[in-house]
Amino acid sequence: MVIGNLWGKNSGTFYYNGQKITETELNSIMDENASLKLQNDEFSVQVQQLKFDSQKYKTEYEQLYTENESNKERLSEAPFVEFFNYGFFIEGTEQNINKRKSMALLDGRKYYSEDFVNLLMPANSNMTIADENVYIGKIIADKSDLFKQTVMDQYRCEMVNSDTDSYGNTYSNVLYMNTGYINNNHDYIIYILNEEYSFLSFSAAILESAKLGGNGIITIKADDQVVYTSKSLNKKTKLFTESDIPINNCTLLSIEYDSNGSNACIITEAFVYN
Repeated sequence: MVIGNLWGKNSGTFYYNGQKITETELNSIMDENASLKLQNDEFSVQVQQLKFDSQKYKTEYEQLYTENESNKERLSEAPFVEFFNYGFFIEGTEQNINKRKSMALLDGRKYYSEDFVNLLMPANSNMTIADENVYIGKIIADKSDLFKQTVMDQYRCEMVNSDTDSYGNTYSNVLYMNTGYINNNHDYIIYILNEEYSFLSFSAAILESAKLGGNGIITIKADDQVVYTSKSLNKKTKLFTESDIPINNCTLLSIEYDSNGSNACIITEAFVYN
C-alpha cells in the first residue's frame, strides 16, 4: 500500500489514505451520478418548457386583458335597448296590431312598429323607405344647387364664372344681378322647382364696381308670394348669408333685385333643400 494514493489490485478493492472502497461501491456511485445527471437533464428540459409556457401564458393573459378592457369600454358606450309589448287605441277603440315588441327604447328614444305608423298615416298616403329616410306621401329631393335648376325666365342677370365684391373677395360660379346705371332697375330670375324643396339658403354681396350712394333690395318669392326681403344693400354691405328661408314646396321660385342703379349684386352658394 502507498500512503496518499489511490491504488488497487485485481481484487477490485481500492485504497486512498488508508480508506478503502470497492469497485462495486464505485460503480454504484457512478450509476447514481448518471441517474442524477439524467434527472437534471429532464429538470432542465422541464424548466425551459415552464419558461416558455409562462411567457406564452403571460402573452395570452395580456392579450385577453387588453381585449377585456376594450370590451368593457365598448359595453359602456353601447346603446341601451329595451322592448315593450304595447297595444294601440284610437279614440278608445283598440286597434288590431301585433303587440309583441311593438315599441323599442333605444338610449331614451322611443321607436314604434310599422303597425303604429300605418295607423297614424293620413288616409290614402303611402310610406316609402329610401336613402335611410322614411317618407310619408311623395319623396322630396335632398339639398340641391339652385343654380342647376331649370330657369323659366330672367332679366338683366346671368351666371358668371367669378366676380369680386366691394371688399375685394372673389367668388366663383355666381349669379350676377346687373343694374347698370338705370334708375329704378328691376332684375329677376325664375327657377322651376316642381314642389320638391322646402327651404332656401344663399349668400349675397355688392359688386366691387358699385357706386357709393347706390342701394338695392333682394326679394324672394315662392309662387308669387313674398317669403323674404333683405335689408337695404349698398357698397358698404359685407357678404351675408341667409338660411332656412321657407319656400313652401313651391313650383316657381323668383329672385328679384331692385336698385337705384350702379349697385350690382352678386349671389353665391345658393341651395334649396328640405
